Amino acid sequence: MPNRKLTIGTLAVGLVLILSASLNAYFIRIDGGGDVLWNDKEAYLFIASNNLGHHVKWIGYPLLIVGEILGRIDPPDDSSGSMYVIRVTSSGVERHVFELTDRRPGSGPGWYTPIDGRIWANYPTIGGLCWWAGDHFEPATQEELQGLDGINHLTNNVFKNKNGWSEDSVTGRNYTIKVGDQFELLVDGSEKYGAISIDMRKQGREPTPVFNLDIRVGLATRSEYRRTFRDHK
Repeated sequence: MPNRKLTIGTLAVGLVLILSASLNAYFIRIDGGGDVLWNDKEAYLFIASNNLGHHVKWIGYPLLIVGEILGRIDPPDDSSGSMYVIRVTSSGVERHVFELTDRRPGSGPGWYTPIDGRIWANYPTIGGLCWWAGDHFEPATQEELQGLDGINHLTNNVFKNKNGWSEDSVTGRNYTIKVGDQFELLVDGSEKYGAISIDMRKQGREPTPVFNLDIRVGLATRSEYRRTFRDHK
């Protein structure tokens, strides 16, 4: 009987090793961040999400987790990203989303700065200086580049009531934005809860959702992995 138990145990261990060396484990890391700009009439959210994926054999999964804990950044097997631009006024919410095709660090839009009735930004992928044209980022003309001295008049710092506008980050903490006498934005970017959540609250009414981005790090099913990375085969 002991020999039979030993044989069964050995076979079970062998089967586990074979399966762990042949089956894939799917790992997803989703994070995001961005900025909110507002004056006394409207607010703009510029939020980017970044999705990184690994598919490794189960036998190598522990090494991947140890690397995450130690802060080691391995090149992902798959990656994708999206840019969300949301305009909020007292009359409603206008949403736009587009794919970030250039995955290099620092290639996406940033340095949002209101100047002369436009929200300008630095977007290296499309040439640098650009402005938000209502449904897309429009590259600056040569005349605009000269007039604004390239991106030298843009700022990457938070600011309060600068020419009627204020700017802050949507990540790392919770706070409330008062948009004139029209409404408030409730920003929940606390890393503790692992999400970016923004609600709109008008006087005397319950808050209504404006934006939510789930942030997660961990195992995923094969189907979830494929949904996240559409081009993965």
